[in-house]
Amino acid sequence: MTQLPVYSITQSLKTGVLITNNGVLFILLPMLLYYIPDRRQFGGTDCVRRERLLAKIADAARAGVDCIQLRERDLRTRDLEALARDAVRVVHEIDQGLSLDQDEETGTKSARSKTRLLINSRTDVALATGADGVHLRSEDISASEARVIWSKASRNTAQPVSSDFVIAVSCHTAADVRYAEAHGADFAVFAGLLVSRDSLQ
Repeated sequence: MTQLPVYSITQSLKTGVLITNNGVLFILLPMLLYYIPDRRQFGGTDCVRRERLLAKIADAARAGVDCIQLRERDLRTRDLEALARDAVRVVHEIDQGLSLDQDEETGTKSARSKTRLLINSRTDVALATGADGVHLRSEDISASEARVIWSKASRNTAQPVSSDFVIAVSCHTAADVRYAEAHGADFAVFAGLLVSRDSLQ
């Protein structure tokens, strides 16, 4: 069995392009650039690591990364919420400043897609901090349940809630992808796929 490190994202299968080649069906899907930073990879004190993490998040947003997943699972809820608030602020400030890209050769400006900050597995923290969405692990609540929570929160809170809350779901099998799509996930994140000869037949 071969381990393939696949960290690609696809949008909903509904946006795919179908191509046939000698009876073989290919589905071409648009890809997004997805970044998962980890503060524990930085040296120094907790405070220094936190600042370095926020700097990397800022760099990724400036570089036009489509989604950044804040995946600091070891933090207590209060600490995660504080970090998420700062990360949301950093990403949104950069997006406001970079909402238009200017072509260096022609000087023309075009709209730049927004970097979205997703909180790993914690819909409550994502909503409380004004994040752009949540990344659900396959064993978390379903995307449809997260969407219901978001819908209720957007009606019942004074806290600004993203109008286009994004829900991503980790998928490890084709069945996971079908389940995520059936429950209204915006996209699937493929992670840790194991490929064997049997699975390719």
